[in-house]
Amino acid sequence: LKAIFLEIAVDSHAMLFLTMTNLKKRRERLKLTQSRVAMLAGITDRTLTAHETGKGRRCPYPARESLARVLGCNVSFLFDANGVAR
Repeated sequence: LKAIFLEIAVDSHAMLFLTMTNLKKRRERLKLTQSRVAMLAGITDRTLTAHETGKGRRCPYPARESLARVLGCNVSFLFDANGVAR
Protein backbone atom coordinates (compact mmCIF):
# COMPACT_ATOMS: atom_id res chain seq x y z
CA LEU A 1 0.00 0.00 0.00
CA LYS A 2 2.86 2.42 0.77
CA ALA A 3 4.43 1.72 -2.61
CA ILE A 4 1.17 2.52 -4.39
CA PHE A 5 0.79 5.77 -2.43
CA LEU A 6 4.36 6.75 -3.22
CA GLU A 7 3.83 6.02 -6.91
CA ILE A 8 0.70 8.18 -6.95
CA ALA A 9 2.51 10.99 -5.13
CA VAL A 10 5.41 10.89 -7.59
CA ASP A 11 3.06 10.84 -10.57
CA SER A 12 1.07 13.76 -9.16
CA HIS A 13 4.24 15.76 -8.58
CA ALA A 14 5.50 15.01 -12.08
CA MET A 15 2.16 16.03 -13.55
CA LEU A 16 2.23 19.33 -11.66
CA PHE A 17 5.77 19.97 -12.85
CA LEU A 18 4.89 19.21 -16.46
CA THR A 19 1.99 21.65 -16.46
CA MET A 20 4.05 24.58 -15.18
CA THR A 21 4.12 27.12 -18.00
CA ASN A 22 6.89 29.55 -18.90
CA LEU A 23 4.52 32.23 -17.66
CA LYS A 24 4.54 30.80 -14.14
CA LYS A 25 8.26 29.98 -14.21
CA ARG A 26 9.10 33.55 -15.24
CA ARG A 27 6.79 35.12 -12.63
CA GLU A 28 8.24 32.97 -9.86
CA ARG A 29 11.80 33.66 -10.98
CA LEU A 30 11.08 37.38 -10.65
CA LYS A 31 9.47 36.74 -7.24
CA LEU A 32 6.22 38.43 -8.25
CA THR A 33 2.80 37.44 -6.98
CA GLN A 34 -0.02 36.51 -9.31
CA SER A 35 -2.02 39.47 -8.05
CA ARG A 36 0.79 41.91 -8.80
CA VAL A 37 1.40 40.58 -12.33
CA ALA A 38 -2.32 40.48 -13.09
CA MET A 39 -2.80 44.05 -11.87
CA LEU A 40 0.16 45.38 -13.86
CA ALA A 41 -0.95 43.51 -16.99
CA GLY A 42 -4.57 44.61 -16.66
CA ILE A 43 -6.06 41.12 -16.35
CA THR A 44 -7.77 39.28 -13.51
CA ASP A 45 -6.00 36.96 -11.08
CA ARG A 46 -8.28 34.19 -12.28
CA THR A 47 -7.26 34.69 -15.91
CA LEU A 48 -3.57 34.64 -15.01
CA THR A 49 -4.02 31.48 -12.95
CA ALA A 50 -5.77 29.77 -15.85
CA HIS A 51 -2.93 30.58 -18.24
CA GLU A 52 -0.23 29.61 -15.72
CA THR A 53 -1.79 26.20 -15.17
CA GLY A 54 -2.38 25.53 -18.85
CA LYS A 55 -6.15 25.66 -18.40
CA GLY A 56 -6.58 29.00 -20.10
CA ARG A 57 -7.85 29.19 -23.62
CA ARG A 58 -6.52 31.56 -26.23
CA CYS A 59 -5.12 34.70 -24.61
CA PRO A 60 -5.95 37.90 -26.55
CA TYR A 61 -2.88 39.49 -28.13
CA PRO A 62 -3.05 42.76 -26.11
CA ALA A 63 -3.00 40.72 -22.87
CA ARG A 64 -0.07 38.64 -24.17
CA GLU A 65 1.86 41.83 -24.91
CA SER A 66 1.07 43.23 -21.46
CA LEU A 67 2.19 40.05 -19.70
CA ALA A 68 5.42 39.95 -21.70
CA ARG A 69 6.10 43.61 -20.85
CA VAL A 70 5.44 43.07 -17.13
CA LEU A 71 7.62 39.95 -17.07
CA GLY A 72 10.36 41.46 -19.23
CA CYS A 73 10.42 38.84 -21.96
CA ASN A 74 9.16 38.11 -25.48
CA VAL A 75 5.55 37.18 -26.16
CA SER A 76 6.78 34.08 -28.02
CA PHE A 77 8.50 32.84 -24.85
CA LEU A 78 5.18 32.90 -22.98
CA PHE A 79 2.65 31.97 -25.66
CA ASP A 80 2.49 30.02 -28.91
CA ALA A 81 1.17 31.62 -32.12
CA ASN A 82 -2.41 30.70 -31.14
CA GLY A 83 -2.19 32.46 -27.79
CA VAL A 84 -1.89 29.34 -25.67
CA ALA A 85 0.60 29.54 -22.80
CA ARG A 86 3.80 27.55 -23.34
